[in-house]
Amino acid sequence: MVLFTFTAFHAAVPWQVVTLAIAGLGLGGIMSVSSTAIMINAPEENAGMAGALEGIFYELGGTLGVAVMGSVIASIYTRTFAPPAEARLPASAWDSLDQTLIVASTLATDLAGQVDAAGKLAFSGGVVTTLTAASLLSVTLFAVMALHARNKPAGSEPASTRRDQTGIGR
Repeated sequence: MVLFTFTAFHAAVPWQVVTLAIAGLGLGGIMSVSSTAIMINAPEENAGMAGALEGIFYELGGTLGVAVMGSVIASIYTRTFAPPAEARLPASAWDSLDQTLIVASTLATDLAGQVDAAGKLAFSGGVVTTLTAASLLSVTLFAVMALHARNKPAGSEPASTRRDQTGIGR
């Protein structure tokens, strides 16, 4: 995600592809490790419920993440979009980049280019700000979880380890 915050509209497509591939590999690795951690720590009799809850919360987190990040990007876009004053754009141009580009297509060529550039700048600013905040939140949560795991009491082992030591579940 951090790499993607530095990728803008003017960046070369190969750079964008490499950045998204790295993000995909990283997120895929995180999801498989977290899934394994959830299932290892769930008691055997509750493994089905743990798996179901894991799926529900992944979906809920993804949905809320898209909604919240999209809202933040849209809010930043609306506040930072600064077209040339002579453009005299309708209010809908501040709604989204799509609306800006539609309105710009009706303007004279040089003015349309300036409006396009202002819209793309505002949108990329919103994306960079949002992804930077998401990256900082991810790093902070990782640090909190690492500290929590480090300070875990000695007797709090995963359920699978407890079953093996007690002879139950063999």
